[in-house]
Amino acid sequence: MSKVISKVRQGRVEFIAPSDWPEGSNVESSQVSSTNYDDLMSKEEIEQTLKARDEYFSQVFDQAAHQEIQNHINEMRKRDKEQAIARLDKISKGWD
Repeated sequence: MSKVISKVRQGRVEFIAPSDWPEGSNVESSQVSSTNYDDLMSKEEIEQTLKARDEYFSQVFDQAAHQEIQNHINEMRKRDKEQAIARLDKISKGWD
């Protein structure tokens, strides 16, 4: 069975059916909303998820790694600027 998300517009349920559904297929639908509290995370689950996210990012993207990336970006910019100046010098000498 396929699952399709739809919207209610002007009192009608509208959705785009997958192309493999035959014309005239019966469709069962039910309302999905934030009032279905069984599907929501508890306060503890949210806190645990946020804590895990923060721990992950602090390990993966610490200050030293950030500085290393920034240094690399600055070196690339400096190199690109020097190359652009050299090319402009060549062009301007060709026009003289």
